[in-house]
Amino acid sequence: MLGRSRSLQQNLVIQEETLDHGVLPMLLKSLGGDASCPDSPQHAVQLLQERQFDVVLTDLNFLNLSGIELIDAVRKGEGPNAQTPILVVTTDDCEETRKAALSAGADGYLIKPVLRTTLQQEIVNAVARREALSAIARR
Repeated sequence: MLGRSRSLQQNLVIQEETLDHGVLPMLLKSLGGDASCPDSPQHAVQLLQERQFDVVLTDLNFLNLSGIELIDAVRKGEGPNAQTPILVVTTDDCEETRKAALSAGADGYLIKPVLRTTLQQEIVNAVARREALSAIARR
């Protein structure tokens, strides 16, 4: 569903609000993918260090961990997801927060509720951006 070069087989959805846990995985499934939904941000950090994901969708508001710190750690780390597209999906529509997330290394910033078509386009954009950055780095 996303184009020739990239699939959505393995995705990580990081959210603390259990009410929303089914929405993003359902949207990813409708786009042809699957989602791992860890039970805590700390478990998400562990998964990010152990497994490669195609796309990471994360909220920013967690009790014991800042989503911006999580993004920053993934980008600065040498784990398997340092170049994986990361999209923030949150209810926080503050411009300063958006800028901070993008500066930390997020590839997109979506405000809930998210439409399927919007999520699909943002994933396509994030994947293209990451592929372009990888091509530049290989030169």
